[in-house]
This record gives sequence, structure tokens and C-alpha cells, in this order.
Amino acid sequence: MNAFLLVVELVNLLEKRGTISSDDVAKIAEAAALAVAASSEPDVNSINLLQAIAAARRPK
Repeated sequence: MNAFLLVVELVNLLEKRGTISSDDVAKIAEAAALAVAASSEPDVNSINLLQAIAAARRPK
């Protein structure tokens, strides 16, 4: 779980620095949510967090 949180923080940092766009963050979060869901022991809280991140970054 610690590695997962580090990845989330890294993506947020890259977005804040302007290295990646909000749309890219949404795509990364969606892909990560699918990867977590496909794991042998999916963590529902992690999936929900990633989906919330993706939803917040999508253009309105």
C-alpha cells in the first residue's frame, strides 16, 4: 500500500509542476484503478480513490 500512495503522490506532484496535464492524470488514475481491480486481492478503497482522482481531473 505504501508504494501505491507514493505513485499517487508522484502523479499529483507532476501535475502541480505542469509536467503532465489533468487529462493525463485522469487517464493514469483510470488505468491504475483497472490494474488494482484485476489483481488477485483488489483493494476497494484504492479503486475508489483512483476513480475519485480521475473524476476530479476530467474536464467539465
